[in-house]
Parts: sequence; C-alpha cells; structure tokens
Amino acid sequence: MMGFITIPQIKVNDIPIYHGDSETILGLGVGHVPQSSLPIGGNNTHAVLPAHSGRVNDTLFTNLDKLKNGDVFYLHVLDLTLKYKIDDIRIVAPNQVSSLSIEKGRDLVTLVTCYPTGINNKRLLVTGERVPISKVLPQEKVQRNQFGYNFWVMLGSGLLLLLGLLYLLWLLLGSRHKLYHVADRKIEEPKLSDGQLRGEFGEGFYLTDSKKLANQWLDEQAHKKNQNPDELLINVYRLKKIKNLSRWIFKDKTENWQHYILEKQGYGDEKHALVVGPVFTSDKKVMQYALKTEEAFEHLKYIKCLNKNKSKKGGGRID
Repeated sequence: MMGFITIPQIKVNDIPIYHGDSETILGLGVGHVPQSSLPIGGNNTHAVLPAHSGRVNDTLFTNLDKLKNGDVFYLHVLDLTLKYKIDDIRIVAPNQVSSLSIEKGRDLVTLVTCYPTGINNKRLLVTGERVPISKVLPQEKVQRNQFGYNFWVMLGSGLLLLLGLLYLLWLLLGSRHKLYHVADRKIEEPKLSDGQLRGEFGEGFYLTDSKKLANQWLDEQAHKKNQNPDELLINVYRLKKIKNLSRWIFKDKTENWQHYILEKQGYGDEKHALVVGPVFTSDKKVMQYALKTEEAFEHLKYIKCLNKNKSKKGGGRID
C-alpha cells in the first residue's frame, strides 16, 4: 500500500492507494498507473490514480463526476499530506491518454474512473494541481453528494421492494372483491334462506362484483315486488378463504358454463357450496356469485350497507 486519498466534497475518506492498476488491485481500492509518476509530489510529476465506480459496497470514485473545478483532494503518502486543487475535468475515450503526460514545472495528479456509471465506455479524468496545504479554499466545505450513488441504489431497491409487496397484496386481495347483494334490509349475518332466488346458477344467495349490476338487480326486484327502489338496500360483503369450499368457478362464458346454466337454472346444486361465473345477460365480464350451502356463509364477511343513490355515488354507508 502506498498511502490514502481523501476527497472531502464527495465524502471519500482515507481510501487506500495500492501499487499497480490490475483488476485485483482495483478490487481493493485505488490503484496507481505504473507508467506515471509516484504520488509523492514534486515539480515535473503527474501521478495517475484509477479506481472503480458504481459499486454498491465500495463507493470509491462513484461520485467523481460531481466534483467541480476548484474542489480539492488530499493524498496521504508516507509522512506527507499533499493537497491538490482541481483545475481540469474531462471525459475521453479509453485510448486518449495525451492529457496524462507530465507538464513542465507542474505537480499534477489525475483521478481516473469509468464513465458513465454502468455503461463504462468512456473515462472520466479529474486533474488537480498541488497547492499549499495551509491554503483554505472556499469550496472545501461544499458537499457535492448529499444524495450519492449508494443512496439512489438503496432508494431504487426500496421502491422495487415496495412495488413488489404492493403487487403481492393486490394478488392477495384480488380474489376478495367487494360483492353486492340486494335485499329489503341490512343483513349482517346472512343465511341461505335470506336469498333463495332462482337465478342463472339455480337457487342460491346471489352476489355480484359489479355495483352497476347490483343497482340493476335492485330496480328489477323493486319492479317485481311493486316497491319503491329507495326501500331496498345493497349489502356489501367480501368472500375470504374460499379455497376451503367446494366450488365451481367459470372464468369465461365457456361451453361448460352454458351447459351448467341450462342444467341448473331453477334448480339447486348439492355438490357445490359456491358457484362463480359470468352473467349471461351482460356483454361485459361481470361476475356473479351464488352461495348454495350454509357452510359458504362462514366465508362471507359483512362490510356495510348502501342504498341505491349512495351506491351510485360510490359511498354512503347507512349503518
């Protein structure tokens, strides 16, 4: 190890400098190009110090592109502390090395890293000229990387994790849509006898995942019973843990779905506690749920109760 480098403006603190520029060396810290001057200062010298960027565990030169002319860096070599003021920043092709030559009468150090981070088809060269250690420059206390590369990596990872959790939650609740049932009263603990209607799936307690269809059912029921629609209510429920139920679920209007409707319409179904499928009279994919056994009601959770006007507006809890 040759020494350490410190770059206050981007919070690089005492990163070790090693002899050589092999991949092994650069995996440890900052390297030194053997063909360049040793980083010990002096007139007619130009030391070149390369390091990686874009590494999550080791920041190294990741934030080198945030430095400005006038910023400084320090080399701590042997018992020396050398201070360099940046006066040249350039982006070049990997084979453009002319700016790394010694300049007569100058004491230079160039920091090198791949650029841009993650693509690495260019090289970022940040060159500083030695200045007196006692000279305090105005920009020395400026922080260039309050939100550095690691911060954005961690933020991005956190957001991806959050999106993943939200997606899993959506999948979890996707099978637990709000379901709507029309009745002449609030039914917090429904029973099979509360909904012995003869629908497309035969006798059962009918619900739908469509609030619009629920309002249509309400109008139809009011018309059949010669009631005022305002006297009827829409009870809102949610089904949970239906995997424990014997069920028949039709996701589309298939041949089996049509056969079931023709066979069961107006009749019961002793084999299934729950039947789910599209509504025959709807062009859109609107689903109806028919609960056919008392066991099925153990999985039905009451949420709230709406009247027709309130349900159209998307709210209006009555209870």
